[in-house]
Amino acid sequence: MTTAAWMPSDACGGAGAALEERTRSVDAAVREAFTEHLAARGVALLAAGGYGRRRLFPCSDIDLLILSSRPFSTPGERERAGEFLRRLWDAGLRASHSVRTPEECCTLQPGNAELAFSLLDHRLLAGDASFYDEFAARWRRFLHGRGPELARVLSAMVQARHARFHRTIFHLEPDVKEGPGGLRDLQAAEWMALLRGGSARAELPRLFEPLAQVRLFLHRMHGRDNNVLDFDSQDAAARAGVLGAADAAALMRIWYRNAAAVVRAAERAL
Repeated sequence: MTTAAWMPSDACGGAGAALEERTRSVDAAVREAFTEHLAARGVALLAAGGYGRRRLFPCSDIDLLILSSRPFSTPGERERAGEFLRRLWDAGLRASHSVRTPEECCTLQPGNAELAFSLLDHRLLAGDASFYDEFAARWRRFLHGRGPELARVLSAMVQARHARFHRTIFHLEPDVKEGPGGLRDLQAAEWMALLRGGSARAELPRLFEPLAQVRLFLHRMHGRDNNVLDFDSQDAAARAGVLGAADAAALMRIWYRNAAAVVRAAERAL
């Protein structure tokens, strides 16, 4: 990884802007594949997770939910879904998908909370708009009724994840996605605001940019979904000017300051 390889994201306005640009390009390819293979009455395609948030990192899965008025049960339906996914694969896109009915999306059962969280930031990509509008109204009612329960589940998930990392941001080789002060904590703060029916705190976009810069660099450096800022990556990121750091020690000081602010934001939200 060279400085030149890192600079294009900065030239476009930062890492966040680079992720939005990648999201737009993937949106076009996904919509074209859906129109060719899956478009039908009672079927809509949703972007979920990080893709739904327009934060699509270079090596992340493309989280898709095929919303259908009924399960895909016929051989023809399953074949069309397979062709849709093969089209994305041939385009170099690694999709993580599920086929769900509105009933499944708007039901909270043990082990089902992750689906609800992935849909908190969903976007309609293509498909039956009137069918989606019906689902969206039902989804809002679901969040209104089950929001407090989801908030409790989210809080427990954050606490369990922090426990795996010994409840500290000070790891020599931090996990920039799962570790305390990483992207998952920022998402938890944003999700909690959505569950409460309000807007996220104004500081969160500012805290997101350093997280995005580091994870974007790691994906480009390794060519895969690697999210651990190990010693070699720290040196390489400093040489590339990530976070404006002159050396690895300065890079990590900036990282820890931002991680501490992210943890505080998550704790306030929770």
